[in-house]
Amino acid sequence: LTVDIMAQRRQCYIFALVAAAITTWNMYRSCGQSCMSTFTPPVASWRQWSRFSRPWLCSSKSLNPASLEVNRVRRAKSFLRSGKGDAMNDLEQLRKMAQDLEKMQADPRPRGGRRVGAEVWYDVSLTLPLGVRLDEAQSGETAVGVSEVYEGGSVYQHNDEVTLAPDKEKRLNFVQPGDRLIQVNGQTIRTQADAVKLITSTPEGGKVRLKFARSGIGPIKVFFPSPAIPVVVPPKSKLSDVARTAGHYVAYGDACSSGEDGERCDGACWHFNNATGDIYQLCSPDCLACEIPGAGGVRNLDKQLFGLAAAIANMDVGLTTWPNTEPLVLTPCPELAKRLRDPYIGRWKYWNGQYKVSRTQDGERLFEEGRVQGILREEGEWLVADLTSIDGSSQGSIRLKPGENKGFTVDLDSQYRAEGSEDWEETVTAFDLGAQA
Repeated sequence: LTVDIMAQRRQCYIFALVAAAITTWNMYRSCGQSCMSTFTPPVASWRQWSRFSRPWLCSSKSLNPASLEVNRVRRAKSFLRSGKGDAMNDLEQLRKMAQDLEKMQADPRPRGGRRVGAEVWYDVSLTLPLGVRLDEAQSGETAVGVSEVYEGGSVYQHNDEVTLAPDKEKRLNFVQPGDRLIQVNGQTIRTQADAVKLITSTPEGGKVRLKFARSGIGPIKVFFPSPAIPVVVPPKSKLSDVARTAGHYVAYGDACSSGEDGERCDGACWHFNNATGDIYQLCSPDCLACEIPGAGGVRNLDKQLFGLAAAIANMDVGLTTWPNTEPLVLTPCPELAKRLRDPYIGRWKYWNGQYKVSRTQDGERLFEEGRVQGILREEGEWLVADLTSIDGSSQGSIRLKPGENKGFTVDLDSQYRAEGSEDWEETVTAFDLGAQA
């Protein structure tokens, strides 16, 4: 493109490129994202699991190439007409494309498996009885998959050993509902009867070699602290519903809207993901099992589109959706909310300078101004710090308390006391610069 091309033509050109990318992606994805966008309890049949873990099994109509091509052309034309609703759907498809590229580059062999297109294939060798229920799903072709894992079988024991193993080398792929069974003892299976015949023909005491495939947009295994039980849920399940199903009590605070208005959340429902350092706000309707709060969702489309470009350019990128080869382990962290929402923490500006209040690694509040600092302690309505310079010399004391906010700024009042004096100087009011420390 030359410098003198009009902005409108540049925009049309970008839209055309995006539409072409979407068409290519839809050919790869077949029939796109699953229709199961809301939470449902664990299902009994793999036929039902496959409706979101294997979208190509949704209906016979979805396997019609002519129908798929018509839909792709209509979607591309609609996008070029700048329809907002279709644009959001197409951006979702772009996000999925970026995710697959990112995952392939970041972790080509997740938990010892290997990536094959949008799936992860993995092998396990287990003794009988396996303790799994296998079902068929048929729509144009037949596939066999796991619909339930029973406690007491070798699959359950295998999952217990490898899912959350302390040693990273022992964290192998775990078997969960929605996984497709490809081979038994090296032989490809077509039907449930084939799988049962090959498994039961294994000699007593011998091991059965099983090869499974897991869709990248399939179910996610979620862990909450004991006594809650692990649950496997559709990717777009609300985590508030998942917690309830797992038997995990969430202490929603008075300011929590329990899913209606996450902006008023007081942090009582916050949960921490130690793997990514993200905080999950369970009262928010946008808090889904598949979305990483710091990078997923509509609010972070800029990060997702950058992830697409970065993946194509072979740059380091960060995931925006949770990889379902890993369990999602969440721990309550209401105390973290209190610390992050501390009214003293931040950078403060007053008429003759500015200072900062932050947290140390030990959780204490630290006052810093220039080359002077001190640890703040509570004394009545004030926080007081004895100040020292970098060379260790005493520099008097400072005390802080929230000011009388005028509605336009957040204020903090401070008083200084010189070294050797017993009198506090006049109050100085500072306003928050908005940068959290």
